[in-house]
Amino acid sequence: MIRRRVEVTESVSEVKGRLVFGPTKTYQSRSVQIPRFLCEEITFALAGKSPDEVVFSAPEGGPLRHGNFYARRFKPALRRAGLPEAVRSHDLSHTFARFLIAKGAHPRALMERMGHSSITVTLNTYGHLLPGLEERLTEALDARGTEAKAGSGSVGSRAGRGASPDVSEIGPEVGFCLRPRSDSNGRPAV
Repeated sequence: MIRRRVEVTESVSEVKGRLVFGPTKTYQSRSVQIPRFLCEEITFALAGKSPDEVVFSAPEGGPLRHGNFYARRFKPALRRAGLPEAVRSHDLSHTFARFLIAKGAHPRALMERMGHSSITVTLNTYGHLLPGLEERLTEALDARGTEAKAGSGSVGSRAGRGASPDVSEIGPEVGFCLRPRSDSNGRPAV
């Protein structure tokens, strides 16, 4: 817990009453940083456990079984929180993704947190949670254009004369890199 990271190395599912351990859904291990406010509780859950034991175990030890967990822990927790009993654990994942998106999470970071195999899976699953993104991007471009126009008198005034834009016109926050001019085949212009 010192590093505040959880290593996700395998999954477990219940098949015909048996617990089956296997690879993660992406077939890759991943490391997920956890927030400080959870460290104390997870440290408490780890107390006295060996490294090969599960973090959250059944009362008699061993992994939690889905049906028992829902009936004994999840549904009572929903009632205490005043949430509808129709809420599923997947709905909590969806809510978590919505929170991360609202806080400006980059899709790649969202992909890693959610354990998706590709950014395409992430965007196909949660892309609908990005309404207004096009408008926000256009507003950001409008604001940058207004700033540039106010500073130089005209957006792209130097570029119109065939000169490359100066990094100071674009802004250092963009991390812009000027490349030598070339033709459409990538050869340097003569």
